[in-house]
Amino acid sequence: PVPCPISELHAVTSLGFTSTTKSIYTMAGIEEPHTPTRVQFSEDIPVSKNPSTRKADLTMKYDRNTVQKRIDIENWMDEQLKLLYCTEDDYPMLDLDDVYKFEPEQREERLKEYLKDAKKPPDDFIEELLKRAAAVSKVLGY
Repeated sequence: PVPCPISELHAVTSLGFTSTTKSIYTMAGIEEPHTPTRVQFSEDIPVSKNPSTRKADLTMKYDRNTVQKRIDIENWMDEQLKLLYCTEDDYPMLDLDDVYKFEPEQREERLKEYLKDAKKPPDDFIEELLKRAAAVSKVLGY
């Protein structure tokens, strides 16, 4: 093999011929940029060597079944809203967290107010939604 300068690339074809291709930087007459081999962090970021003093973000963990129940309810809500508004894309977005924002005794009234523009009556939807939300709220701690 013939040593080549960094500014040229050598490729060997399947027949054994060598072709030389100059890099874009060499053709443009520009020195190739140096690529650092290690990652360096800014000095203004404090790094603690003691893991007990580092800031830690903790998230609450739920079991897979609880998360799946929540996803199922939200998918059901989305489908029901499409039916209530008789449209695939022009309906108000509502998720389970929106329901939990209201005080339990005000949820039905607030949901009726929120869904007042529905083309179909939302009473059955609200009743079923509140049942499903109550079942999951115990597990999620709402």
